Amino acid sequence: MKNRNSITAILITVLFTSLNFQSLAQKPQDWMAKGNKSIERGDYKDAVSSFTNAIHKKPDYAEAYLYRGLARAKSGSLDMALYDLTKAIELDSSNHQAYYYRGVVHEKKELYDKAIADFEATTVYTGDNSKAYYNLGVLYGYRKDFNKACENWRMAAELEDPDAASLVSRHCN
Repeated sequence: MKNRNSITAILITVLFTSLNFQSLAQKPQDWMAKGNKSIERGDYKDAVSSFTNAIHKKPDYAEAYLYRGLARAKSGSLDMALYDLTKAIELDSSNHQAYYYRGVVHEKKELYDKAIADFEATTVYTGDNSKAYYNLGVLYGYRKDFNKACENWRMAAELEDPDAASLVSRHCN
């Protein structure tokens, strides 16, 4: 009986050790793929965990911070999302997606000046993000700056954003 307990203890130890080594052996890209699948399923908690594991493997992984911030934003953790998206920008100052999503979070928090700055940065780093122009138009509309609102909606409409084209026809002619 004593021998049997020893063998069982050894097997359990080997099993847990191998599971732990499997986790340690995974590459940051593996964790990113797992996190992206979790986002697709709407499992934001698992996505955050996966992206966190990617960051532990590679602390300067801007894309992991970007996607963890996106998962946190989708789950409603806006302050944590801002932290991650800001970190992604610190690691890669031309990361237009991080600026865009940080702008979305700032807009949700009604921090409109910060949202405008982020959407403008998005358009600097990529001139083809119709949603950034659309959101700029909305934010300038909130400020009653209809010239800038229309200017941005026109840019979004040129990039084939149907919502922007509708706003241009209703408010900018």
